[in-house]
Amino acid sequence: MCGRYTHMLTWGELIEFSRLGEGPVPPEPAEFKKRYNQAPTEFAPVVRIKDGRRELVMLRWGWGKMKNGNEWINARSEGAATSGAYGQSLRLRRCLIPASGFYEWRRLGSGRTAPYWIGMKDKAPFALAGLWKELVDPKTGELQDRYVVLTCPPNELAAELHNRMPVIIDPAEYDRWLSSEAPPVDLLRPYSAELMTAYEIGQQINKRGYDAPDIVDPAPPVTSPPKPRQNDLFG
Repeated sequence: MCGRYTHMLTWGELIEFSRLGEGPVPPEPAEFKKRYNQAPTEFAPVVRIKDGRRELVMLRWGWGKMKNGNEWINARSEGAATSGAYGQSLRLRRCLIPASGFYEWRRLGSGRTAPYWIGMKDKAPFALAGLWKELVDPKTGELQDRYVVLTCPPNELAAELHNRMPVIIDPAEYDRWLSSEAPPVDLLRPYSAELMTAYEIGQQINKRGYDAPDIVDPAPPVTSPPKPRQNDLFG
């Protein structure tokens, strides 16, 4: 799955990343900022085609609550084309979600979990595959466009941490993903593990609302307890 991610491009860099083409440059929204801990229900930059025009907009992550009470933030790519929940959006409302990395948690034998940052070896930004649709905001009653992240089985790297990973679209396929008349379901596959890396990070990611650069710092190495001094061996 994908429950947290990071995007660290400036608004100007996002405009270039989005390949908007000719036309007016969208002004930087007041709610935009770099995010080291992008969480569900929050606004994030999304690239989509609406009314025949490619645009970079801020959308809220999540399609509301599922029956089990969890936020509806991911969509399984397998069978999405024929799914009543996702089929129409896959045909008509695909989007790209700019990211610099995403997080996953490894379960340890002790029952604890260790968070990991996963991204490209060269630290280049990339795009997650997403779907968007118009929903009624339950708090305000207003119509609001929202997105979910498509997931797929993991590649060899991600499989060490979880049984799912977000679909990552190759830059050469951005145009086809956004504008193909027929859903390009062949792109709904694990990204090459050879181009990616993962490392353990500290526990700051688990602090609710915490969003600072040190989240992506590697976890400090585990040190062994100091050896007893010779004269301490017998008390």
